[in-house]
Amino acid sequence: LTLNKLNINYTIKNNNFAFFFAPIYHPAMRFVGKVRQEIKIRTVFNLIGPLANPLQADFQLAGVFSKDLLDLYIETFKKLNLKRALVVHAEDGTDEISICNNTFVRELTAKGKILSYELHPADFGLKGFAAKDLTGGTALENAKLFEEITENKIKSKRHSSILQAVALNAGAGLYISGQTK
Repeated sequence: LTLNKLNINYTIKNNNFAFFFAPIYHPAMRFVGKVRQEIKIRTVFNLIGPLANPLQADFQLAGVFSKDLLDLYIETFKKLNLKRALVVHAEDGTDEISICNNTFVRELTAKGKILSYELHPADFGLKGFAAKDLTGGTALENAKLFEEITENKIKSKRHSSILQAVALNAGAGLYISGQTK
């Protein structure tokens, strides 16, 4: 799969979103992708990507692989002059807001304050989900699942759990960009 500017413009125009694969679109990440794959452990490159976003977004939701990085990351977003940001890490070790466990959050407010709090799945009416409900499949299966989610054609409890995870994290993106409370 190769994407070019025409594909991206078409995708954004027709779907209101696009995925930018860093090794293709980010000048610096183009050269480190192979090294990251070979190392097979988390390195500074896992942290640099969102911080070196070539789009220079005003709002950002980012997940980190360790709770110990939350403060460093949100302080960095503040120094990068983001208008608002969320940095998250879930108790289950994921770098997103979890529908299964509590999530630790650092928020950079529009007034430049940094807030620290936890989110709980029950805060959003979610309960009974386990990590196994979120397990992906092959690339083809995941692509099909993505289409089902975006077309609201969910067929199973497993798919429902993935939809809930996507919706929760998308909602956080809408929140941090000021589009919803």
